[in-house]
Amino acid sequence: MTQIPSPASMAPDTYPEAADEGLHETPAQVAAAKRRAAGLSQGAAMDEAQERAIRRLAGDLHRLNHAVTQAVEAGVTIELVRASRHHGGNGNWGDMMVPVVVRR
Repeated sequence: MTQIPSPASMAPDTYPEAADEGLHETPAQVAAAKRRAAGLSQGAAMDEAQERAIRRLAGDLHRLNHAVTQAVEAGVTIELVRASRHHGGNGNWGDMMVPVVVRR
């Protein structure tokens, strides 16, 4: 079963503070993110429906990241910001995101 990592299990250099715009992740940071996305450690195993939902989310995030890359290459700055939080009623929650777009 796939597991999701907790923030405490992530390396301290996972989220470098970029002082300069245009700074890209290092190959090591990309590899670390892929390991986390593959589900390395949080403890609770997921059932098949949860695994399917995570795979769907991962695919959608990949497409979102591609769209962000294309927008940046087209000359805009994109920042994804939490707009709200969806609560599932059983203690689970998820962040709802919106893009903040800046044209230069």
